[in-house]
This record gives sequence, structure tokens and C-alpha cells, in this order.
Amino acid sequence: MGNLYMNMLIQSGEKALVDGNFKEAERISSIMLQGDISFAKAYKIKGLALQHMNRELDALVAYEDCLKYHPEDDELWSLLHKIKISISSDMFIKKLSNDERTKKYFKNDFSQGFTLSKGLKLLFDVKACRINSVDHKDYQMWRDITEVSLGCKIPEFKRGQKIAKEIDRLFTMRNNANIEKAIGNAFFHAKNYKYAIKKYEDATEHWNGTDVALYNNIAFCYFKLGEEDVNNFEISRTKSLKALVMGQQHGGDPKDISKAMARIGMCYESEKDVEKAIEWFEKSVDEYADKLLSMRISKLQKTLDIQNIQLRNPCMG
Repeated sequence: MGNLYMNMLIQSGEKALVDGNFKEAERISSIMLQGDISFAKAYKIKGLALQHMNRELDALVAYEDCLKYHPEDDELWSLLHKIKISISSDMFIKKLSNDERTKKYFKNDFSQGFTLSKGLKLLFDVKACRINSVDHKDYQMWRDITEVSLGCKIPEFKRGQKIAKEIDRLFTMRNNANIEKAIGNAFFHAKNYKYAIKKYEDATEHWNGTDVALYNNIAFCYFKLGEEDVNNFEISRTKSLKALVMGQQHGGDPKDISKAMARIGMCYESEKDVEKAIEWFEKSVDEYADKLLSMRISKLQKTLDIQNIQLRNPCMG
């Protein structure tokens, strides 16, 4: 495409955004990208149009695609950061509203603005040294909200000890990981399992801790992709085993460990290996009781018994 024609498309796309004709803006951006797959302005128009149409996940993909070609574009990084915060904030709000340690701080008001202004703001107050020691009046509230939001324990501090430096690195790593994890969850619920895996793996790069649930999520995505390619069941099983070993070695939540075992069983069940499926389901129930899974075991056991009878008496089939 010539520069004159491309400039005309840019003007038309920007006008469509201003006029609120977001479908038209997206259409024009797609035309520009057909002519130049690396054209930054087209991605920005597309991303903004998608955001206005409440298609935040598609907008995020557009921004990330553009950054492959223009990693130095500060405006794009800013747009990407804002949309990540927007997508992930729902997860933090849900956590804070459901956990016994934190819902008391917000009473019944869990609108996004209220939570972010009064609640998540406390996560940043340490860096600003407003909450600089255990003696601060909001220290316990800050600690509760931080642990629930980040999903991990923070160090115990002594009276009078300055906490800003000690918590800064942990907070930055874990918060970035949780943002990517929340975005991964959003892609998972949208059934975009491949991009969910990408975001979960991005989360592991930020956080090298022992988040068994995160690896369980990756395993479950591969399990879902097994419907397209049965080889993904083996990958899912491998990821689940990694989560299982991690949980056992580092004292993980029994529920997460149980879930990893159950996922292994699900892979065997999908591969028609009923005996191994039962074996892993039973391990899962032993680790953490689950009535539904116990019923599933009973049903599979009946199936296995019938199969064994038919093998011994072929004429009965």
C-alpha cells in the first residue's frame, strides 16, 4: 500500500473512533494490517476499537502482537498495562469480597472504584512508606489485603522494623504474576486455551515460587486442547505431575495437590485407560475428599468390572 493511501486509512480509522463507529474502526485497521502486518498505528486503532466494544481480551492480543514488532513503543506498553489492570482487577475484587480476612474491611460495598481506591491502594502504600512498620494503624489491614490479593504469605516483621524494602521485591514479582494469571483465567473462560497457556506461562516467568494452582491451570488448558489433539493429554499429564511434585515438596494446599492427581486421572480416562484413571482418582480422594469424584470412581469401577467379565466371557458381549 502506498503512503498516501495508508494515511487516508489512518485518518478514516481515527475519525471512526471519534465518531464512536468502532466496528468501522476495527474494519479499517484490519485493512491496514493486511498491507503491513507490523503497522503500529493500525494495532492501536484496532485495540482502542475493541476496548470500546468491550472486547478487552482481543484488544490485549492486538497490543501484544504489535509489541513483537515495536517493543520500544512506550504508548503501546501503557495501553497494554492499563488493559491488563482492567482485566485482572475483577479477580482481585472477587478474592477480597469472598475471603473472611478481608471482606470485613469493605462491608457490603464492592464496587470496583471503591475497592481499588480503598483496598488495593493499600498494596502500594508500603512502597510510598505510608505504612512503614508494624506500628502503623493500618498495618494489619494492609497485611490481610496483601496476602489475599497476592495469594501468598508475606514475611513476618518485628515491631519497629521497616518493611518497605523487604516487601517491595516480593510484591512486584507476585503482583505481576497474578495479573498475568488473572488474564489467563479470562482467556480460559473465553475458551481460548492456547492464549490462556501463554498468559499462565508469562505468570511463571514473574513468579518462581510454588504456585501449584498455576501449574494446574496450565495442565487443565492442555487437557481441554486434548479434544483437538489427543497428544495434549500427555502434555497435560506431565504438567499435572509437575504441579503434584511441587505441591508435595513444598507443603502445598491439599486441595491443589488433589486437583493435580485428579487431572492425571482425567487424562487416563480420556485415553480409555479406566484402570489407571481409577487409580489416580482414588489418590486424589485420599488427599482431599470429593463426593462427586468418589461417585465417578464408583461408576468407572462398574465399567471396569463389566469389561473384565466380558474379557473372561467373550460370549457375554
